[in-house]
Amino acid sequence: MIEAIIRPRSVSVDRMWAFFITDRTLPGGPVVTEAAETQIKLLEMWHPGNVCYSRLEAEIDVLGQNNQFPPVAYRQYLNYINAELSPCLDEQLPLVDTRQFFSNPTPVRVERITRWLSASWVDDEDALTVSSHNCGDIFDAHLPDAVAATNPEQLSAIWSKALNERFQCQFRSLREANELSDLGDAHLYTLSAEDRSTLITLQITLIGHVLAIGQGKPYDQCWPDFEAGLPAVAATANPEELTEARNASLESLVQCVEKLPASNPFITH
Repeated sequence: MIEAIIRPRSVSVDRMWAFFITDRTLPGGPVVTEAAETQIKLLEMWHPGNVCYSRLEAEIDVLGQNNQFPPVAYRQYLNYINAELSPCLDEQLPLVDTRQFFSNPTPVRVERITRWLSASWVDDEDALTVSSHNCGDIFDAHLPDAVAATNPEQLSAIWSKALNERFQCQFRSLREANELSDLGDAHLYTLSAEDRSTLITLQITLIGHVLAIGQGKPYDQCWPDFEAGLPAVAATANPEELTEARNASLESLVQCVEKLPASNPFITH
């Protein structure tokens, strides 16, 4: 699980365009009808003849073979590409009629919806567990219904259902593969001292990466001190001491990362 979280992520045109769709239609954002229409408008714009899409292609082409970034740099690239393309998208979206997409020939709709479904979830290189490979079949099974949709709300509902079922499948596989790492504090102290120490170290390491990545800053210089303190935390005598020591360790890591300068290497101006 830790290896999957810190593994480099690939940047591609399809993945970035799918990110634009998700970013502009997240729950809690625009009202449902507006979000559904935005999804369809962006699907209609998903081709090289669109000015925004062609600009995205040009941005990705600049990367060449250097299109894999560690998690923090990947987030920084998302921020960069979103800032670069947002003015174009804001200008072009009001000009698109959702009926344009549904008037496309079936092969065109199939191709774009397929790319949307495929790019809306991590691919094999980002998969959290080997046992989750069957989740793709669950996700893709919704494709026929998606292609048959005749309005934005219907297609949006199908996409949301597909994504939710895929997430549930992925989460179930992840939970099964990492069952022991989810043991509560009290249960940890039913294990042998060696096993308990190993699992506590894994748990805190995992949480530490998630918290540090969430700060959006490279945290390499903070990690050695955090890692050096893990043996002492893992050697605590009871659950109460563990909770206090773990919280202190994680808080120290967060505070260290917060003090690091915020910069985006992709923004040069």
